[in-house]
Amino acid sequence: MASGIRDGVAGGMAHTPAVPGLAPGAFMPEGGFLCRTRTLDPRGHSRENRGFVGPVQTLSRPQAAGILRGFAHPAIFALPRHPPAMFRNLSTVGLPLSGRPSELIELALSFGFDGMDIDILDMEKQAAAFGVEHARRLMVSARLKSGLFHLPVRLDADEAAFAADIADLPARLEVAAACECTRAVTTIAPASNEHSFKDFFELHRTRLNTIGDLLAAHGTELGLAIRPEAAAREGLTHAFIHTFEGLVGLVMVAHERIGAVVDAWTLYATGESLDLVTKLPPGRIVEVRLSDAPQGTPAADLTVVDRLMPGETGVIPMGPVLAAAAAAGFEGPATPWADRSTLTGRGREKIVRLAGERMEQGWQEAGLPILPRWFTPVARDQFGRPIEELEAMAAEIEAAAAAAAAAAAAAPA
Repeated sequence: MASGIRDGVAGGMAHTPAVPGLAPGAFMPEGGFLCRTRTLDPRGHSRENRGFVGPVQTLSRPQAAGILRGFAHPAIFALPRHPPAMFRNLSTVGLPLSGRPSELIELALSFGFDGMDIDILDMEKQAAAFGVEHARRLMVSARLKSGLFHLPVRLDADEAAFAADIADLPARLEVAAACECTRAVTTIAPASNEHSFKDFFELHRTRLNTIGDLLAAHGTELGLAIRPEAAAREGLTHAFIHTFEGLVGLVMVAHERIGAVVDAWTLYATGESLDLVTKLPPGRIVEVRLSDAPQGTPAADLTVVDRLMPGETGVIPMGPVLAAAAAAGFEGPATPWADRSTLTGRGREKIVRLAGERMEQGWQEAGLPILPRWFTPVARDQFGRPIEELEAMAAEIEAAAAAAAAAAAAAPA
């Protein structure tokens, strides 16, 4: 390995000098190495950072701008590989959030999430313009798993619209596979004016088989979600699948690449038992969603605005749902969901922090192992300055002042 690694961010050099207990460039269990990096800040001052660099042996722009943002000193540790397991996933659909990708990724890292959903349409545009590696660079640098994407296919559309969506799907699945995102989700229409239950069921089965063949070619699986609230069926002639039991029935006759979303809120709204999860064919859980509900509102009267942040009231416990999914061998994303209206007045950072804390609480309730985080965020004040450095500076000033006062007191009059 060369003694220096070119840093494309500030035009300086990243080096691997001696690190206590490690030789320069020593390889770590995951194939990367622990190093110190020296870069130039905007004023031309040399700054040193310590961190873990992956096997690519470069510091990418998002690594410097995100993980080592502001030339801070985050504690980054190389960890051994862990077996596949359910992981905490952040979705900007499940928790309606806006912001630049780099900002959202930093929040996910800071508050304990292991994965994030991707916007497949945006990824497709970026890949077409700049290449797939550019499109996925932020997720790779942050070492976040790609949770899932929302399938851009309208299952209940007319034939022409469905055919158009299917025509575009292979290219989008290729982008998703290149981003290592192998899970997609979509929501079934709860009712129809045009189709009877029997005809709509057959239409879904046929279309899901078509989609399933395309998914199989790219190693992807699709999870189906439902809308259980009565308001979603109002004004429509023919009710369709809006219970988990009905969803299980569709999954059992659908393509093997079609599975289900296990949603704590929908199970509560329909009054169904978690035992239904065991009726799914093995390996057919694609995502777990966690939410809560208001106290005092009957389950049958719930509407979408009653979907609260998980752990908000304790009406819908998280532990049993996570435990049931784990018992079924699920190794995918568990995602907090809440309606936008329930998050009003909370800032983006507060929302993600609270969601991360609640997900960790759910993990503890389910008795699931909480793996150590490879990234520890730098605590900053309201001006973005590292608090630890400010406290150290204040301590030095206080010590110097105390020493000066002691010297003045000891000096002869």
